[in-house]
Amino acid sequence: MILASQENIQKWTASGAWGTKTFIDYFKGHVRKDPDKVCLVDPLNKEALLGLKPERLTYRELDRAVDAVAEGLLAKVFRRMTSSWSSFPTAGNWPCSIWPSPGWGAHLSDAHAMATF
Repeated sequence: MILASQENIQKWTASGAWGTKTFIDYFKGHVRKDPDKVCLVDPLNKEALLGLKPERLTYRELDRAVDAVAEGLLAKVFRRMTSSWSSFPTAGNWPCSIWPSPGWGAHLSDAHAMATF
């Protein structure tokens, strides 16, 4: 879904404010450039909130986790679903929501971007 008018798309693209890279493109770039850099940190009160110890994940670890979740969802869930949406808790482990849709896979969304896989 494109919410901006063609005029605004052209204006912001020409000014250099908008480009063609997706959230996933930027993320994978960080995975390649700084795989061992910490990229995700749980809140210190995660244990009080969820009963789980706070974690820190590197870009490499998060990339592997995201790929494993996506593969598992595609294999076990999305093939059986017709339409629905699911939102995961935002405490470090799942900083995204996933909307499955028939025929084209799913959209992953964070606060700023959408990517199709």
